[in-house]
Amino acid sequence: MNRRQFLANAGMAGVAAHLLKMSSNALESNIGKEVDDAASKLTLWYDKPASVWNEALSLGNGRIGAMVFGSVDSERIQLNEATLWTGKPHDYTNPGARKNLEAIRKLIFDEDVEGAELLAPSLLGIPPQLHAYQPFCDLYLDFFTDTHAENYRRSLDIRSAITTVSYKCGEIEFSREAFVSFPDQVFVLHLSANQPGQQSLKISLFTPHDNAEVAAAPAALSLTGELRPHNPPAGSWITAWEGPGMKFAGQVRLLHLGGTVANSEDALMIEGADEVTILVDLATSFVNYRDISGDPVARLQERSSRRSTLSYAEMRSRHIADYGALFSRVELQLEGSSPLDSSTDRELAGAETAANPSLMALYYQVGRYLLISASRPGSQPANLQGIWNKSLWPWWGSKWTTNINLQMNYWPAETGALPECVEPFYDLLADLRVTGAEVAKVHYGCMGFVFHHNADIWRAATPVDGSWGLWPVGGAWLALQAWEHYAFSLDKEFLRTTAYPALKESVEFMLSFLVEIPAGKPFAGHLATNPTSSPENGFVLQNGA
Repeated sequence: MNRRQFLANAGMAGVAAHLLKMSSNALESNIGKEVDDAASKLTLWYDKPASVWNEALSLGNGRIGAMVFGSVDSERIQLNEATLWTGKPHDYTNPGARKNLEAIRKLIFDEDVEGAELLAPSLLGIPPQLHAYQPFCDLYLDFFTDTHAENYRRSLDIRSAITTVSYKCGEIEFSREAFVSFPDQVFVLHLSANQPGQQSLKISLFTPHDNAEVAAAPAALSLTGELRPHNPPAGSWITAWEGPGMKFAGQVRLLHLGGTVANSEDALMIEGADEVTILVDLATSFVNYRDISGDPVARLQERSSRRSTLSYAEMRSRHIADYGALFSRVELQLEGSSPLDSSTDRELAGAETAANPSLMALYYQVGRYLLISASRPGSQPANLQGIWNKSLWPWWGSKWTTNINLQMNYWPAETGALPECVEPFYDLLADLRVTGAEVAKVHYGCMGFVFHHNADIWRAATPVDGSWGLWPVGGAWLALQAWEHYAFSLDKEFLRTTAYPALKESVEFMLSFLVEIPAGKPFAGHLATNPTSSPENGFVLQNGA
């Protein structure tokens, strides 16, 4: 995967620039210019709206994810909530898994891999595939003003985690600012212009879930629904299931200065406002992997009440202070950097032939930005798409794939000075120690806890998908991530409560899972993990097959 493909998959069209650390003398002599330079060096910007989802700009607070498209005549904000998944609490263990375990081991020691693969499905969980992370809804804004725009600019400042869309229609300069606040747990979109009375638009919601309902009230929209059964397309690596599933609810509230607001059955109409602030909150009935009895509407009402006295300026200030406390910990300067004068997509295209160190430095900082946006204390861990997903059938279910992908999400966290962002990972590990202990006992007759190559929100720990899912060292690899945090922090309380128990239980499993290679076989008398696969790798048998 090249740089462009990676960033597109992360919801970015490209990256540009780096943060140049100046001496105090230079700052004192030219501080205004350097502030402007710092902003440009940590800003992704484009001279046209996003034409496809991968070009939209990503925002998030760990729980709510947003993709901002930035069209002039309309705006689309695609939204996710981290706990909206198909399915419901479920025990994936397979009571009959052990009946063929010894036969599979013998076939493997006899190098009859094809015979072992025929029996391998009996070791998989029930069902043998997992559930999928879901999109939540789209917020649409249709503008009634002049759409002949000049001086268009769409940008994301990763110092503040704020997107801006700005353009000029005649003498009127329009601006849209958006962010997702962690302290106030809400998506915020602010519309303004350099002249009064210019905000005239329609606001509506759309969800791909066909049983949901949208209703309008004075200065508000509501969305309610419940996930229904589905049968995924072949090859999606997503299981079918029978509902009912998780309940979900969304809420749109308006703060406006001037103008009038009216509502139809399922939309809001604003005429002649000076400024408009749109607040969007999302909730599900998810409590934990064993409980989906929560009330999403009550959760929305409680959070709305807590922020009811806050102005847009106050929410913006609280957001910047919270996010900046994490992001500002690291500055990166690379030797040989040169100025980046073009839009980010053009700079990235040029990097195909000559990589600018400025681009690579910002690439690193964008990684930190995405981790902060997708993984915060109390949220779910960053999944295969972080927190951003538009599809009912996302690739590989947008699950947590643990034979490399989940670990890769978090490898830069410690060196990037973001240890708090790893907390959701440890919460997942704690849950998998519970479900994985049952799988160790039922599937293998072993102590400790085992985990394989994929998990969903219901904390499946069984082997899934196919024979390649027989990879029982996933738990050990996840436990090593906890050890890395202790190695960085020397936090003995964390070692006592989190890292050591995970390491101990994974070692207990491995010691009881190992079997002796029979006499007459290569490496006879040694201990081996059997059955197990090597993810993404082929192998050659002794006979050359």
